[in-house]
Amino acid sequence: MNSIDFNPEGRKRNIIGFICLVVIVYLVQLFILQIASSDYKISADSNAFLKKTLYPSRGLMYDRFGNLLVYNQPNYDVMFVPREVEPF
Repeated sequence: MNSIDFNPEGRKRNIIGFICLVVIVYLVQLFILQIASSDYKISADSNAFLKKTLYPSRGLMYDRFGNLLVYNQPNYDVMFVPREVEPF
């Protein structure tokens, strides 16, 4: 009869070694993408942050007798950038 050498310990080491190799490759790729390369950081910063000032509207304020103390009057700020103004 042919004797088949079935070594479960050797197979177990091979599988664990392969899984460790795959994990190391993934960790190296994550390190390169997130820390070593600045391309993705620049791209993420440009599309993630939008700085916009929002002024909350203020409601009417009454005293305890129902008399109006403060009312809401809209106020607008008009700003322009001189270098972006085109002649008519």
